[in-house]
Amino acid sequence: MLVLVVVFWVFQNAFFLYYITHFMAQLFHGYEETYPYMLMYAYRSKARFNEENFPVLQMFIQQKTFKTICFAIDKNKLVEIDDEYEGIVRMGQKHAIKREG
Repeated sequence: MLVLVVVFWVFQNAFFLYYITHFMAQLFHGYEETYPYMLMYAYRSKARFNEENFPVLQMFIQQKTFKTICFAIDKNKLVEIDDEYEGIVRMGQKHAIKREG
């Protein structure tokens, strides 16, 4: 009976270990997939927040008129963006290519 209990205990722990590893892999995959777009998402959410709040504020306070600004990326920033974290595999490939070339 003790052997049967130990065998089931080992199978249960192996089962949980497999699914915890699977969960962590999905978590890291989701993070690596969305991280390069986080800066864009932050700007988009700020713009939506302003779009929703300015009409409400207009009811209470007279808002100043403003001009919109179009952002452009500096060429030096492209180098910094190229060095951003893109995931374990892509960063390893980038560093391998830099070492070879």
